[in-house]
Amino acid sequence: MLSLSDQLDKFREYKTKIHDMVGENTTTTIISKSVYILCTGNNDITNTFFTLPFRRLKYSISTYTDFMVSEAKKFLQVCVNHLPISTI
Repeated sequence: MLSLSDQLDKFREYKTKIHDMVGENTTTTIISKSVYILCTGNNDITNTFFTLPFRRLKYSISTYTDFMVSEAKKFLQVCVNHLPISTI
């Protein structure tokens, strides 16, 4: 299971690989015409918050769900904004 931040890191790696093969302009075209699927579920709380003790020390359920939403927003902003390689 990859966290949203891990998924974002993989997305950045993918964009870099495309950039290295075809350059900035074609990468921008590919990324801007791509379809993105984001999969996340309510079991994220069960799988991380309740099973990892350090999460419960740092967050309450309310602040942890706020954290999860924040990470999802960051991920989507990068995908939607089609930021150039140099800025992500």
